[in-house]
Amino acid sequence: MNKKTLAEAVAKKMNCAVTEAEKYFNAFYTSIEEALLSGDSVSFSGIGTFKVKEKAQKAGIIPSSQQKITIPARKVVSFKAGKTLMEKLNSDN
Repeated sequence: MNKKTLAEAVAKKMNCAVTEAEKYFNAFYTSIEEALLSGDSVSFSGIGTFKVKEKAQKAGIIPSSQQKITIPARKVVSFKAGKTLMEKLNSDN
């Protein structure tokens, strides 16, 4: 599901225009982005938690040439699914 189809699904459930749903989705997305950029985690009860993690610098190899390279340290966003979501994903329904 991409941003457009998500907005369409929300618009259908909320009985509103797709453009209105997109406006709310953009505000929602921006709020999550701002929280992550400031170092906060974002939790949704029953769904899971997004948070920023630090990845250390490490050595790597380019497979085609076997050249050794250094992969710089960086930040990544991780998601840990919540218990309720995991139970629904693994149920027999």
